[in-house]
Formats: sequence, C-alpha cells, structure tokens
Amino acid sequence: MVEFLDITNRQDWQACESVQRGLSSPHAVPGPLSREEDAVYQFVTMVARGYQGERAWTTGIPEPVH
Repeated sequence: MVEFLDITNRQDWQACESVQRGLSSPHAVPGPLSREEDAVYQFVTMVARGYQGERAWTTGIPEPVH
C-alpha cells in the first residue's frame, strides 16, 4: 500500500508542477471556471469567505435573524 501511495503521490506532484509551469507562461490567460469545475468554484469561494472573516460554508439552513 505504501508503494502504491508513493507512486500516485509522485504522479500528482508531477501533474501539479506541470500545471504551474503552464500558468507561468506568458501565453496563459486567466479566465472563468467552466461548468465542469463547480467543485473548484465552491472550494475557492469557501476559502475566500474564510479569508474575509465570513462563514466559510453554509449548511443550507437559514441563519437566524438577530
């Protein structure tokens, strides 16, 4: 199991490095996330809310009005 996890972690590391190299290219243009990246959008939004001091996630239950 340890060997399997080591192999997959190394592959993930290589993939992340490749993406970072691509993003550092002068030809890389940031843009909106596609519809297929909804989970990424939700994660980025959650992190941004946390940095802004807001509640990072919601339970779907409305907050009580004070």
